Amino acid sequence: MKKAIALTLTLAMAVTMAVTMAGCGNNQKGTVTSASGKKISTDLIKGSIKLADYKGLEVYEDEIKVEDTEVQSQIDNLLKEKQDSNVVTKGKVVESDTVNIDYTGTIKLNGEDFKFDGGSATNYDLDLDNSQFIDGFAEGLIGHEVGEEVTLNLKFPKDYSQTSKDADGNELTLAGKKVKFVVKINSRKVLPELTDKFVKKNYKKQYGTKTVDELKSYISNQLRTNKIVNAVFSDYVDKCDVTAYDEKEVESIEDFNNSAMASRLQSQYKTNLDTYLKACKMSKKDWNKKMEDSAQKTAKQAMVIEGIAISEGLWASEKDYNAGLKKVATSMGYKSVDELESYFTQYQAYYGQVIIKESVAFNEAVNQLIADNAKILEGSRPADETTTEETTAE
Repeated sequence: MKKAIALTLTLAMAVTMAVTMAGCGNNQKGTVTSASGKKISTDLIKGSIKLADYKGLEVYEDEIKVEDTEVQSQIDNLLKEKQDSNVVTKGKVVESDTVNIDYTGTIKLNGEDFKFDGGSATNYDLDLDNSQFIDGFAEGLIGHEVGEEVTLNLKFPKDYSQTSKDADGNELTLAGKKVKFVVKINSRKVLPELTDKFVKKNYKKQYGTKTVDELKSYISNQLRTNKIVNAVFSDYVDKCDVTAYDEKEVESIEDFNNSAMASRLQSQYKTNLDTYLKACKMSKKDWNKKMEDSAQKTAKQAMVIEGIAISEGLWASEKDYNAGLKKVATSMGYKSVDELESYFTQYQAYYGQVIIKESVAFNEAVNQLIADNAKILEGSRPADETTTEETTAE
């Protein structure tokens, strides 16, 4: 839930965050050729890219329309962030609550109640809106009072994968079995009331908003900007031309992707890459080519964002850069740049923090630049005019 209002971090942001800083620190210079043909030599990126015109990209009104429910969802996320300070020890549980509970789960084994592994806990905070418990658990607490003990008679799904051990240490399948949970409701964390006073106190510094209407307008505008960028970005990247990649960067992205794939295969399927490739009837050569193409695509998307920032002068002096980074950190609700970097580092264990600075500090400005200069067409996109993103999704 934390930092839920980081609305400017679109798909492009996620892609850029995945780019390694393997090339940073060397003396290699890169080249950005702007849409007007101006060549800019820079050591801020490695490799060379020629940008297509990013002003006047076409998008249809219906695909960027922001619904009230989307704005409300973002507001709910914001309020969730403040929920921890609103603990109450009375009242009925409602769906938006996070409840603190003690619970014990048992199944029938040889006619007796048996506590299965992982079925009990004390002082557990359960977000009812985002429960990962089996169906009926979170729902069964709604409407009950704090201090009440609730008995839930439920059933594990047929595809439930977790198992337990019986008293003799033998594996015990839980899938499809009836289960009873006895739950004590200790307290509730409730959503704060959204008022002008609350908005001014909590979001004036971050978003420049002092009233509920101003906050809703800000969120709506950010959502619209993101939708515009997401609608045009993939097609725009295809129109740009990379004339030289930073090969070390591409190799590092490949290494990261291969490592992530190997980890996923081992954790989910208890197998390795070679076995997987045999099952898919794919040669190692074809796999390596697929990984190289994917890495180059990731690197290109990052180069596009950075190239626009450079060509527009958004990447100015180190002083301006650091000031911009502090502004972004503040606008996203972080107390410091260090906290911002620490939060995003979890997404890029193999990559340097510098790329996070690049992404966060300039992606917002690039997004806004593209959105402000987009050409908005009436109606919906014709059926025979799908975007790259839509084609890929199919």
